[in-house]
Order: sequence, then C-alpha cells, then structure tokens
Amino acid sequence: MSHDASVLSGSPASGKDAITEALSQSSPRYVHFEKFKAGAGRQAGSRLTTTADIDRMRGLGLILHANERYGNPYAVDRPSLDALFAQDLVPILHMGHVLGVVPEGGGGEANTRAGRPRPCRPAGRLGRDGPGIGASGPW
Repeated sequence: MSHDASVLSGSPASGKDAITEALSQSSPRYVHFEKFKAGAGRQAGSRLTTTADIDRMRGLGLILHANERYGNPYAVDRPSLDALFAQDLVPILHMGHVLGVVPEGGGGEANTRAGRPRPCRPAGRLGRDGPGIGASGPW
C-alpha cells in the first residue's frame, strides 16, 4: 500500500512554514508532521522528548530518520506517520538539509546566488519502504 507525503527541505526561514500553511488551507488532508526533538531552542512544530527516548525508539526499529541540527537530535518515527496515513492524511515533513536534497558541497542558497548550480547527490531513503528523501508522492 502506498501513501502520499511531502518533504520540504531548506534552511530556517526558507518558507517551509508558509508552504505548509498554504497546503493545509488548500485541503484539510495536508497536516504538518511534528518530528521528535530533544534539546533547546525552537519548540513549535516539534514533539519534545529526550535523547534517551529517541535512542530507545531507534533500538526498537521505530525511527525512520534521525539527524542532529544545531546540537539537537530530531527524529521521524514510523508509528506517528502510520497513524496519519491511517486517517488518510498527507503528512508534510520539514527536513532541513538532508542527503539527497542538499547540493554537493552544501550551502544550497549560496550556490544558487553565485549562479553555480551544483548537482544533487542521489536521494537517500526514508525507512526501508520509503521513497528518496526530497520526493513528494506515494510512500
């Protein structure tokens, strides 16, 4: 069975929240997926937890994607995505810069402004059954 989801990538203040709001207003099926976050800083749009809880979930095979940004661990868990899919909702994931989305060498904004677009690395996979990261479509 496949499910629809969207992955938005970009640095802070790049418009992910505005795009999510516009999609959510266009259809009630579009919902922001709140990742787990352990640590300080912005809390809006995240479900707060501890690093130990993320590690425990990872050990149980429940984490599809985890990363650390600005010294804080973040995680996308399968049970939460499955719950949204079961309700026929389309989760919108904010992923920042991840493998398959960031141009080679990083710094996507600087590369574009300098007029030197660089090829992207091949897309990673989100979970064992998922699409390449950066894809929007059936999962």
